Amino acid sequence: WRGSDVATHSLMMRLPKFSYRVPKKISDAVKMMADAGPEASFVAGGTDLYPNMKRRQQTPRTVISVTRLRELNEIRGDAETGMVIGASVSLTDLCEHPVIRRDYPVVADAALLISTPILRNMGTIGGNLLLDKPAALQPLEDLRQDHIEQPDTEQRDEHPVQVVVVALAAECQPRV
Repeated sequence: WRGSDVATHSLMMRLPKFSYRVPKKISDAVKMMADAGPEASFVAGGTDLYPNMKRRQQTPRTVISVTRLRELNEIRGDAETGMVIGASVSLTDLCEHPVIRRDYPVVADAALLISTPILRNMGTIGGNLLLDKPAALQPLEDLRQDHIEQPDTEQRDEHPVQVVVVALAAECQPRV
């Protein structure tokens, strides 16, 4: 090893051993979590979980990927009918979705403030809003307040944060 290579090599941490599960349906994911108990964690983008696992800040024995669950990757609806944003929707997909941009531009703008483009491609709305990032709500709240205080704000943009959080809560925590 050359000088800097040795330092880099010694600092690189590996993931601990864990079981990786890929459910086909939301009900399968819920059952897997129930079977695995508190030693399990859901993952979609993994931009927080995997680095935390490397640092041993989180050490689930079972990781359940929700990335392939169709229902959690959907954005559907509009300002008239309401929006449902699945927890596994990437921040980039949220920023670029034409209906979100048209009907809830403050949500798209807030998502653009989260992290870097590369991490937005991997990071999900569920991970950034509901898991371990209460600070991720602050850009949404700041933009919402700025938007509400503008006199020309349209009614449909008044509560975008609540729309997103309610939709995610329904998608992330199915009842069994």
